[in-house]
Amino acid sequence: MRRLFSVVAVVAVAFASHAAAAVASPSTTNVFHFKGRAASAVLTDCVFGSAVGTECRAIDVFAFEQRIKDNGQQFGGPGVSVTLFRIVITDVAPGYVATPIGSGFTDIASVDLNASLSGGSASAVDVRLCDFFPCEPGALGNISVSVQWLGYGATSKFKAHDKFNDGLCSGNFHNSGTFRFANATGTVNGVRFVEPVIIQFPATLQTDKSGSVVRCTLVGPL
Repeated sequence: MRRLFSVVAVVAVAFASHAAAAVASPSTTNVFHFKGRAASAVLTDCVFGSAVGTECRAIDVFAFEQRIKDNGQQFGGPGVSVTLFRIVITDVAPGYVATPIGSGFTDIASVDLNASLSGGSASAVDVRLCDFFPCEPGALGNISVSVQWLGYGATSKFKAHDKFNDGLCSGNFHNSGTFRFANATGTVNGVRFVEPVIIQFPATLQTDKSGSVVRCTLVGPL
């Protein structure tokens, strides 16, 4: 139920598209930049110690804010992705059965995540759950959600740098960011949700920064 924030795939697609574009013109230089922050949490309204057979809910929330600049064109903004689960308490490990009952995304959201990963918040109203998810008849069609994060512990940092030259194109790629665990609480339709007592999917905060410069020269026919 947990997602991780990554831009590697995005940049890989950018590399491929830039190289393809180079074939159509004598010389090209393509510049791509990405900067973003993200947070994830799995929260529930289940009460610890509930009897076997008790039904409750859990929600997986992934929130982000991003800025992208692709050859001078700028776009990006906030987004919130949610998946709602029906939880049934059992007497067999891990002690519950989780069934997804709705999933949705909206970019009409408020997302405020600190660059220092000290904390942040996200909220969205009327996130539609059944537009691209096969909801059961009579299922909840939309939800309003809010989550608050408070970072704790050490902040991990990562950095990568790569170059390539295939004789036609040369490229320079870099990726860096930070990662930190967090405590999280929130509400779903006004009902308080908290992290499970047994945390299998810890809440996280993360930043990412990536970029690439690809230069290609087309060699004409002899």
